[in-house]
Amino acid sequence: MSMKALRGLIPILLILCILTACGSAGGGGAEVSATPNAMASPEETKSSGEFTLPYFALAGLNPYTCANSTNRVFFPLIWESLFHVDNTFHPVPILCESYEAGQDGASYTLKLRDSVSFSDGTALSAADVVYSLNMAKASGSQYSARLSGISGVRAEGRGTVLLTLSAPNGDLPVLLDFPIVKENSLEGTPVGTGPYAFTETRGSYALKANAGWWQKAVLPLNTIRLCGVTTPDQLVYGMRTYELDLVTTDFTGISAPGYSGDYQVWDYPTANMVYLGFNLKSGALTDAGLRRALSMGVDRTAIVSSCFFRHGQAAALPVSPCSGYYDESLAKTLSYSPQNMENALKSAGYLEVKDTDGDGTPDETVMSPLTLRLLVCSDNQNKVKAAQAVQQNLETVGIRVTRKELPFAEYESALKNGGYDLYLAEAKLTADFDLSALLGSGGTLNFGGYQSAQADVLLSEWKVSSGGQRKDDFKKLYQLLASDAPILPLLFKSDSVLTHREAVSGLAPTEGSVFSGLADWKFS
Repeated sequence: MSMKALRGLIPILLILCILTACGSAGGGGAEVSATPNAMASPEETKSSGEFTLPYFALAGLNPYTCANSTNRVFFPLIWESLFHVDNTFHPVPILCESYEAGQDGASYTLKLRDSVSFSDGTALSAADVVYSLNMAKASGSQYSARLSGISGVRAEGRGTVLLTLSAPNGDLPVLLDFPIVKENSLEGTPVGTGPYAFTETRGSYALKANAGWWQKAVLPLNTIRLCGVTTPDQLVYGMRTYELDLVTTDFTGISAPGYSGDYQVWDYPTANMVYLGFNLKSGALTDAGLRRALSMGVDRTAIVSSCFFRHGQAAALPVSPCSGYYDESLAKTLSYSPQNMENALKSAGYLEVKDTDGDGTPDETVMSPLTLRLLVCSDNQNKVKAAQAVQQNLETVGIRVTRKELPFAEYESALKNGGYDLYLAEAKLTADFDLSALLGSGGTLNFGGYQSAQADVLLSEWKVSSGGQRKDDFKKLYQLLASDAPILPLLFKSDSVLTHREAVSGLAPTEGSVFSGLADWKFS
């Protein structure tokens, strides 16, 4: 019996951790026993030298409607997209060779690459792109929200696609990273143009190298085995027993599996922002001067380190620090500085230097009585810890904070009904960092009630602009938000890829594809 097979017989206790975003049910910290027999039948046992990924067969393979994050990891190996979004959140052309925006920014003409074929040998055509976009826009698709601004799509000949928009968008390509499938192929296993094709043989699943892949790069693996799993516990067990070779996780997510062992971790940035929102309708935080002061009193770097295990980047602006739109000089004026916070509190009238001994000389700094109510979702312990850290930061300067921890349903209700001064939340932004839902008048995530005609204008101008003008418009928007301080950004989260120590090198994962740059991977 091989050592790997022997490892598969060892009972293991798994620790489930309470981790990330508020919004789905989850939690628990109990130890549970692994169920090794559910991983694979004897004839499916992994052979030496195979590279294996997990696969939830019951979740399906529809690249638009499948919400299973484990299956979605290998989707980019099967289906490519018009554009790929890199780790600076910049669109890189893949199946789209070039594009041209109409003068009003409300239409785009996309020219497809020549000589691209699906894994079954069929040539890629504009009709396939039209079909794929309509599927991606449909209700229930994982991409429907980001593509909702596209009002029409049609083929212009075999290799050109015309998109019309309901409103101008100067950076539409960054949203066009949805999978392209062969027309009318969704009833079976959708066919893609990627480096691998999905295969099933007598209940065994695999990804086989696509010999006709148009990129013609030399792939490091001819076959990637897919191991059927049915529970998150089996992901942990599979990594511990070497049955699986790679998994992804959000270490700070609700109900994320509790991986422990000698793994190599490869983080990649996401557009998920953790922030403090303010009640701008009533209470002390209707004062913009006080809100600005709070921004300088929260130690974001310490929160990333102690509450999110360094799986993220501190951010004082509502855009990822990885983006070229992040203004470091402006962010510095909002970053943690007890001295700057003290000065801002003085300017806002909350901190005074008084003569307490009556000798005519000011000798003591006195904070005006101030109590703030902080709301946080109790389902996620990382966020609870972050709220505790915020509370400690503010109480250091004499601001009393009362913290209320509520399960998600009650937390969501409280956000809508008020009864708080500030709240800790997470928003999953699109790769263009559109803040309309969060800060636009009537935005669906604008719980604090921020209303600014100037902000609405700047949001509209930014949406239309492109190139260098877009960066200038971003800066104008961020300068206004720095002054108004309707929210207090804390950090942008990172997700993670886990591999066995020194088993593979050269990974360069992105939010859109863990396998970005696969041709450069090296296996020991």
